[in-house]
Amino acid sequence: MFMFIISIFIYRSIFSQFRESRISASLQYCLLWKQYKKYGLDKYNMYYVSFSKISSARTGNVLFQYLFCKLLTLKFGHQYVALEDDTPQKNYSLNVDVVTITDENAAEYLEKEEIPSHILLNGYFQNSKYYIENRMALLGMIHNSQDNWIYIENRFDVSTQKLNLIHKRVFIRDFFNCGHTVDLKYSDVVVSLRLDDFYQAPCEKSDIIPPSHYLDILEKVVLPESRVFILCDKLRYQWEVNYVGRFSKYNPILIQADLMHDCAVMRDCSVLLHSNSTLCWIMSFFSTAKLMRVIPNTRFYSTQKLEKIEDTDFLYQVATLTHAEVDSL
Repeated sequence: MFMFIISIFIYRSIFSQFRESRISASLQYCLLWKQYKKYGLDKYNMYYVSFSKISSARTGNVLFQYLFCKLLTLKFGHQYVALEDDTPQKNYSLNVDVVTITDENAAEYLEKEEIPSHILLNGYFQNSKYYIENRMALLGMIHNSQDNWIYIENRFDVSTQKLNLIHKRVFIRDFFNCGHTVDLKYSDVVVSLRLDDFYQAPCEKSDIIPPSHYLDILEKVVLPESRVFILCDKLRYQWEVNYVGRFSKYNPILIQADLMHDCAVMRDCSVLLHSNSTLCWIMSFFSTAKLMRVIPNTRFYSTQKLEKIEDTDFLYQVATLTHAEVDSL
């Protein structure tokens, strides 16, 4: 707690200076990419790496699969290729010498000196320790890359009353270049919330963070000139309205926009109180604009361990709400 208070004072003293001293994110990425090429790391070998689609994987999950591919590119020289674009000429799917890397054996393969075969990923790879040491090199590789994949979305057609599969090509660069309409100031605080989609029935409990977690932190970080923004989906249930109502003291401004708009806000804000979503964590990982991150760790998924991105971040172990606690909000 003492270190948290000291950091608050530091945050209050430097946020006004940060505007002038910060190197733009795009310039940092360009410098990193030049350094990456300087050492010849942009010269790929003959092997390829890609990831298998998981039907339940949403955008944040897919970004982690892609990022692990690029980590293997950085360490071993494999060239990323979207699995949908694979061709017999590349001899990828047809080659019997294909290594499958999973969540269970990922750490073992990262310790190897080389992997002289094609690689197919089959897992989520949501462990921050894989990426933190190589964070800036990874950002330098991908921020303006042409890399892409096909995202498959289930979309309900009201006119036909049928569920359709929509195939959409997604480029990694869009997550760095997408924009938003919020006039963010350096003293503003963005709170990312995941509510109904984290109710997680019929699991034993929800993956929803108690509002008191955020309120305790806001009490310490909100400045007189700060505005509080709440980033969330459309509120559909009364308990969601009641949850957000707990923040009324701060007159929060709700941001309820589309996916890429939300990504841009999480990337560009200076102070971010994370939700426990993979998308929030990875957009914060992509950001070079952060003065403060507060990251919860709920350990809801046994294979997921997303902790600090930078040493100055704050990490809290948080117990999530039971379904009864959610319903009684």
